[in-house]
Amino acid sequence: MTNARILVVRRDGPDAGGLEQGLQDLGYDVCAVAASPAQAIEMATDADPSAALMDLDPELVPKANTKGANAAVDGSSSDANGLEAARRIARDLNVPVVCLTDGTLETPVPRDTEVYPLTFVLKPYDARQLRLSLDAALALRGWEGRHRETRDRLEY
Repeated sequence: MTNARILVVRRDGPDAGGLEQGLQDLGYDVCAVAASPAQAIEMATDADPSAALMDLDPELVPKANTKGANAAVDGSSSDANGLEAARRIARDLNVPVVCLTDGTLETPVPRDTEVYPLTFVLKPYDARQLRLSLDAALALRGWEGRHRETRDRLEY
């Protein structure tokens, strides 16, 4: 999918710009870059992305036996939660989310059927894997949108 607008959510680091450049090299338009879960929700609302790519740094996800998926995402507390932000962006804003993870998440993967697609890509990843995941998420969003339109027409 070309010209898709991608919201990138990641912590600053030595190779922070590499993700955006990689997406641009694949033909995506990086419409915004957020550095926190709260900022991700705000930017997803304002930037109207086609999809979000969230680097789930372990620091952005609470460990098991904490407030978990119900943690606040206002950025004002240490409970600010990248996984909950991904859920809210997918469910409330209808934006598909692809999460990058190193596989050390201690929080269970959400099994919420209202959240789609919440796809996980393990690091280290390659460009082909990233493209396949983003394109699948974008295609699913398009199919769901057409399904919703048809359902709405049939209800009237």
